[in-house]
Amino acid sequence: MSHPGRVCWPTTCGCSGSPPTPQVEIAVGGATYRADFVVRGTRLLLEFDGLVKLDDPSAARRADERERALRRLGWIVVRFTWPDLGDLPAIAQRIADAAHAHGLALPMAA
Repeated sequence: MSHPGRVCWPTTCGCSGSPPTPQVEIAVGGATYRADFVVRGTRLLLEFDGLVKLDDPSAARRADERERALRRLGWIVVRFTWPDLGDLPAIAQRIADAAHAHGLALPMAA
């Protein structure tokens, strides 16, 4: 079952009306990582960090190592937490800012 935080925000986060693709597998060296969401047509990953990751130092360390590996391959990672869900326009702005900073055009709604 998917994590509730991963379900409740992607369709309203403002990805220009185009919901991101969930649970995308990305091969990095000998490992395969599962990204929470990929903005379609880009190398922009949206990651939701639940409470366990926030409270568990080893989980946080693994997430940091994973993110560094993905960034080395050219992926752009934007992270969100439970408190962020209270401000969906801010999430949309963070996604837009990350895309703009890397010269990406977000997909437009059909």
